[in-house]
Amino acid sequence: MRRSRPSMFLHADRLDVIMVALLFFVLMVLVCFSILKLQSFHHAYAGVGTVYGNRTENLSRIWGCIYDRDGELIGGNYFEMQVGASRVALEKMGYEKYRDVANLLEIDNSKDAYQKLLKNERKQVQLKTYPYQDFNYRHISRELRKLKMSSLLVFYPRNRRYYPKKRFYSSFLSYASPNRGKTCGIESSMNEFLSGEPGKREYAHSRIVPSFTEQSAVDGDDVVLTIDSAVQFIVETELKKQVRKTRAKGGYVLVTRPDSGEILSFAGYYPGKIGQNVLNVAARFEPGSTIKPLLASALLDCGTVSTRFHTSCENGFFKLGKRTILDHARYGDLSLPEIIWYSSNIGAVKLGRLLSDQDFHDALQAFGLGNKTGIKLPGETAGYFPDPQNWGEGTKTSMSFGYGLSVNLVQLTAALNTVVNGGRWEPPRIVKQVNDPDGKTVSLDRKQSPRQVISELTSAKMRDILRGVVLFGTGKEAAVKGIDVGGKTGTVRKVINGVYTRSYVASFYGFFPVSHPEVSVFIVIDEPKTVHFGGTASAPLFHNIAQKVLPLLIDEIRGVDMDMRLATNSPAQMTPSRPVRKGRVPDLRGLAFRDALILAHQAGYRVRCKGHGFVTSQSLPAGLVSPNGTEIRLAGNFR
Repeated sequence: MRRSRPSMFLHADRLDVIMVALLFFVLMVLVCFSILKLQSFHHAYAGVGTVYGNRTENLSRIWGCIYDRDGELIGGNYFEMQVGASRVALEKMGYEKYRDVANLLEIDNSKDAYQKLLKNERKQVQLKTYPYQDFNYRHISRELRKLKMSSLLVFYPRNRRYYPKKRFYSSFLSYASPNRGKTCGIESSMNEFLSGEPGKREYAHSRIVPSFTEQSAVDGDDVVLTIDSAVQFIVETELKKQVRKTRAKGGYVLVTRPDSGEILSFAGYYPGKIGQNVLNVAARFEPGSTIKPLLASALLDCGTVSTRFHTSCENGFFKLGKRTILDHARYGDLSLPEIIWYSSNIGAVKLGRLLSDQDFHDALQAFGLGNKTGIKLPGETAGYFPDPQNWGEGTKTSMSFGYGLSVNLVQLTAALNTVVNGGRWEPPRIVKQVNDPDGKTVSLDRKQSPRQVISELTSAKMRDILRGVVLFGTGKEAAVKGIDVGGKTGTVRKVINGVYTRSYVASFYGFFPVSHPEVSVFIVIDEPKTVHFGGTASAPLFHNIAQKVLPLLIDEIRGVDMDMRLATNSPAQMTPSRPVRKGRVPDLRGLAFRDALILAHQAGYRVRCKGHGFVTSQSLPAGLVSPNGTEIRLAGNFR
């Protein structure tokens, strides 16, 4: 019979087990406490834990899109799948296996292509990029398994920028890469809205519990521009034609809405610089005669002169100290409107002399000269507009006809828009609004606010004067059938290395309709060869653009009669270089009644009209010498 073990021994065994377990538990608590103490309270050890225990994964965001004012896509995104491999892995597999992989991916399977990949300095070599919708991951994985190379390739998705109309927005849009950061143009200036914020996921691998924290990516906002894609297409197409026709170095065009400052088109074209940001807000040029409307407006507004002001233009030669001011024709006595019509430098100098240096400076500065406009484009320059304290003896003389100062295209356009839009300086705008990913509008910080510079009455007088530039003066080639057009030509010699050369910059500012300007166009042709005046190099381009843009914007333009005919298309076209003379009855036959009223008023006569449309007869014969204030009775009808 087997003896049983005494109970005291059983009790001792149980006690040993309990003691060992208790000791083990205490040791584990001490170890855990030591680890927590090291990683939580001692920064030196905590850093070691971060280095060896943590991993960060970047979470990509989607860039915002860019749209034109009608919601048409200008810049957007597309997704692609990039397929790559380790350069070391490619080297180990050898050419035979590479050829199988190349055939699978439908890439170059030659030995030269293989050797070229091996010479790549990067550790990860890109083999092929697929449009995301065309990538068949299952098929490629299955075939790789058959080749026993399932772990060879690496697949990673990418978000890429897409420009469906890249060709027509290269002047100001520029290009940005979601992976490489911003470049320039509108994508740079609006980068804070477009780019969004990348997210990240941090994995913490401790010896106790692995965990992670996540910061979600924030997608970019969408930017809606004031640009009209249809207008942009017309402008860029016509600009290229004119640059080639005049054999110019290049040129640029800005189309705006004078009443709001919105930019409908911004185009630049320089052969050989396609895709580059060419001469926009960063470029400075001397305005030439396009500055004369600013000077005339300031003088009219302060009451220093009226539209009846006359001065002698010295038969084209004006000696002023050691300088001789020249006109392009031998003009005698000219009125204020005629000084603008025929772009007399001598007349402009005499107008400038009516103001003190400080008043002259302040008057032009009120139109924005010397200050940035605040437009949402990078690199804008303030131009060069020195204080009177730094003027030389002939500075004001030169400035009176647009030399000795410089402007940028947007700046000068905004100034001339002020002259014709009722006298308000409107900050130029190329961004209409910004929408967040949920479609809510984001408020934008406006750096400049509208301000009244001249009175509405002065602006109305200037519109009539600038209309005469196209009807009778240097801008006749800008006339457009069916609509009243006003404008101003400009021609200036270029400064190269501080010296005036025989190269020219030809410009033209035009607007329509005259009664309430809805569209303005500023054109600059840089170094034209065949012709070099603003009226012959730039004004014809305005005609071409306006003629094609008008039907697109007709619903937005008030007061346009598409059956209207300009006097320049009638048998009674005004061809004399001096069509209006005080005290002599002008020939009004064939003119629209509105044109006839303006012309008769400028000649000093009152008018009574009977009928509508176009003048068919007048009570006083053309050329008759008659006192100012005499009434001319006009009769007319529609054609």
